[in-house]
Amino acid sequence: MTFQVVSGPYAIAIADLNHDQILDLLVTNTVANIVSVLLGYGNGTFAPQNSFVTGIMPDSIVTTDFNHDNHVDFVVANYVSQSVTVHLGIGNGTFLNRCSYITTDAPAALGTGDLNEGENMELIYLNCGNSLINVFLGYGNSTFCRAYTYMDFDCSASGVIGDFNGDNHLDVLISLFGSDHFSLMFSDGTGALGKPQLFNSHHQSLMLVLSDFNGDHGLDFVVSDSQTDVGAYLNECIRCSLSRKKNSNFRLL
Repeated sequence: MTFQVVSGPYAIAIADLNHDQILDLLVTNTVANIVSVLLGYGNGTFAPQNSFVTGIMPDSIVTTDFNHDNHVDFVVANYVSQSVTVHLGIGNGTFLNRCSYITTDAPAALGTGDLNEGENMELIYLNCGNSLINVFLGYGNSTFCRAYTYMDFDCSASGVIGDFNGDNHLDVLISLFGSDHFSLMFSDGTGALGKPQLFNSHHQSLMLVLSDFNGDHGLDFVVSDSQTDVGAYLNECIRCSLSRKKNSNFRLL
């Protein structure tokens, strides 16, 4: 079963965009420079797409409620136009005109979460061109201020946010495409991130997905690579001693 979008579909996000308790799809189209929205019918099929213009070459998308109106919004990273654009949802599957933030160089991945525990959603974007990690603190009204910038070890292909070491603060895990490593940065709950820690991966890492795959209440992850594999990594820190809680250990299955 296939569903028509436009040209160059790349990244996908899933959320209930119109409050009907049915999941919908958002798809970035890197060639057409739009996001396609396909509303779900609840039976595995979707309505024809609606399109929303982004910047040039949108290559990453995340959803959340940035302005506390209980509607899902989305944000995309535009690789060529070097910008991040925020699109506010109005609760019926459509979105207001975008608000753009200029980035430093080739934003390749996005993440969102309440990093400073202030009840507003923060935004991180990862630059492939200069290996920078940027943290924008949210004001709760869909606007942001750049707060922190960090140097990572290589081009970032994907980033995810979660509590990896059980201290109730959100951390950032990044796949590094060029170096066969993951980079993990722990947070102290202020929005600032610690020094990147490197973990070996088996091939050039691309897209990350988080979940608890073995039921031990620790965040594990799967990652696709540039060849033919998908790797599953188990987080063993949930069982580690308190003296090691500042770290996190992953084991490849």
